[in-house]
Amino acid sequence: MSLARREALIAIARRHGLAIVEDDAYGRLPTTAPPPFAALAPERTFHLTGLAKYVGAGLRIAYLAAPDNRQATILRATAVMVSPLTAMLATRWITDGTADATLLAVREESSARQRLLARQAGMAKVQTHPEAFHAWLSLPAPWRRGQFVEALRRRGIGAVGSDVFAVTEAPPEAMRLCLGGPVDRDGLANALAVIADLLTDGPPST
Repeated sequence: MSLARREALIAIARRHGLAIVEDDAYGRLPTTAPPPFAALAPERTFHLTGLAKYVGAGLRIAYLAAPDNRQATILRATAVMVSPLTAMLATRWITDGTADATLLAVREESSARQRLLARQAGMAKVQTHPEAFHAWLSLPAPWRRGQFVEALRRRGIGAVGSDVFAVTEAPPEAMRLCLGGPVDRDGLANALAVIADLLTDGPPST
């Protein structure tokens, strides 16, 4: 989200006395990014982030920056505390540089996988970011999202249509590509080649 868009939303929140809940799980992945809402409107932003997305999926710990300290009391009353072992490991990795080193490695791998995506000429209708885990693929007519997802599944490729991510009553004919799903780059390259071929060939005639 651009800085201008963030500022516009903050203006609306301030005008109507609304709180902002910022889910920033991927916030540190881009090399450069606009400032978080918590930096632009700290008086009303609840900023949440964690380590699972860019340090390790098993490191299930999150952090909350809130406008005041009342939330700490609420968290203690409802959750008591996080796992001490998880908190200790996360703290050690943050302070000794392991978390930053892992972030750098994840970012480099994401960039390499994005380059594999960019090489597929049939992927013209893709929206993504050069360091992102995912890409948004708009399907050319006459493909329909359910039809395309089923065609991929028959070829051993798991896929999710736009319905899961849509915020409108009529989801677009699109799907999300998860570039981190295949274990290695060769697996990803093969899956992308299958997708590109399907886009070029079109759906089977009935």
